[in-house]
Amino acid sequence: MQAQRSAKRAYGSGSIYEHRGSWYGRWRPEPGAPQVKRKLGPKRTRGGTDGLTRSQAEARLRELMAIESPRADAARPRAGGYTVAHLGEIYIDHARKLGRKESTLTDYAMCVRLHLAPFFGETPIHRIDARRIEALIIHLQANGLRPKSVRNYVGTLSALLNFAVRKKWLAGTPMSAVDLPALSSGDELEEPLRFLVPVEVHALVDAALPVPYQAIDRALYLTAAFTGLRQGELRGLLWQHVDFDASRVRAFENLVRGERTTPKSRRGRSVPMARTVSHALLVLRAESAWTRPHDAVFADPLTGRPVARTPMMRRYRVALGAAGLDVGFRFHDLRHTFGTSMARAGEPVTTIQAWLGHGDLKTTQRYMHYAPAADEAERVERAFAIGDPARETSSSGGTVAS
Repeated sequence: MQAQRSAKRAYGSGSIYEHRGSWYGRWRPEPGAPQVKRKLGPKRTRGGTDGLTRSQAEARLRELMAIESPRADAARPRAGGYTVAHLGEIYIDHARKLGRKESTLTDYAMCVRLHLAPFFGETPIHRIDARRIEALIIHLQANGLRPKSVRNYVGTLSALLNFAVRKKWLAGTPMSAVDLPALSSGDELEEPLRFLVPVEVHALVDAALPVPYQAIDRALYLTAAFTGLRQGELRGLLWQHVDFDASRVRAFENLVRGERTTPKSRRGRSVPMARTVSHALLVLRAESAWTRPHDAVFADPLTGRPVARTPMMRRYRVALGAAGLDVGFRFHDLRHTFGTSMARAGEPVTTIQAWLGHGDLKTTQRYMHYAPAADEAERVERAFAIGDPARETSSSGGTVAS
């Protein structure tokens, strides 16, 4: 696809253009300087919810021009005179150049925009001490945020200040003197896993809404429950990643907020493809007009792009209700369905860890509560078995200090 060129604009205004489904921006920082080009993000399709509209792309271009313009640099305060808002812009732009995931950067930007910048205002970062940070904590708690969320937001502030220290804009960070809020019992306790049993999985699949999305949704629900792939990995799945001969599905890409990235663990992985999933995907491929190797497996029948998340979730909840299931059941709980089902089937914890793509074995251990324990139960039963009552009485009398 050839790039769609925009009309020429005056110096300093910049321009955007579309190329291969993404928005790009270009501008000259100053007369005679080389032209700067930056990718702004994926283009939003008509009727979709992912990606950037033209106006959003233009706004993103203005942000980048403001950050990278020499005139903007000249207007920046020196060293510790940066505000949190200004430091946040620089830090996020630096992290983007280092390849941090766009979804992570969006979370940073939201934290700075909604919580940190409004609280600290024009206060220079060299004047932010432990007392001011603890005042921020009190402010966040007064607004109803739970301790875990407060700690996350303060953690973002800590990352900004540490970045300023590395850049030698600050002599040190006051974070070591800050008392963070203690986690509540609800934050410390592991929440019980929610999952479907096999009959409920098939009930959900059978309740998928009629055409044009029925084949897509049926295959989507089955693949999610039978492979444990995350929602972003499913939406990022391409036909070249489905190996019918080897009965494997390979998760190499993750689609989050319209951006294709690596999976959460930053490593691809391969999971078995059961016959039920293989059959559903073959049915989907036979009905789909988008079956080239680089086409999305779960492609919208009208656009060929990965199915939009919002309408997909709306259909999912309708299917849950039609199947007589709790409509509050999260899509991510289909991943838990896979983990608990594999544990019940007796799969080793390390195998389940590899299939789910967990970097830490502790994350996988919670599924092992559902592993078969018939032999363990029998050993406990034998330990409490009652033999000859007379012998049990005569042999008793010993005490064990506790």
